[in-house]
Amino acid sequence: MKINDIINDIKTRVEDNKVNLLVQSLNGYQINHSEVSKPSIELIESLQKSDINFLHEDSDLKGDISVLITIPIIKSGTLSDLGKQHEGSLEDNLLVLESYSYKNHLSHNYFYI
Repeated sequence: MKINDIINDIKTRVEDNKVNLLVQSLNGYQINHSEVSKPSIELIESLQKSDINFLHEDSDLKGDISVLITIPIIKSGTLSDLGKQHEGSLEDNLLVLESYSYKNHLSHNYFYI
């Protein structure tokens, strides 16, 4: 799927909800900007530069929509915000609104219930 198609679809789904942009590894760990590939950076920066109003402060995520980008690497270290709040299956606690794939990267829209 093209980045512009992903952005346009996200915009139609978020409406007036608070929106978070989260990036993590396949196994739920935080990712540093220096650890990601060019396609990862391209996807993240395109989302950040879009007119989607992503939150820039900490949020408890409840009632928010989150765009989760999963980077195709396995790593250890510090769990991401999602990993800390929802150990185990995310689908048990979150409603998946849509899933996208971009150059081996997965992106999901979750609604926190």
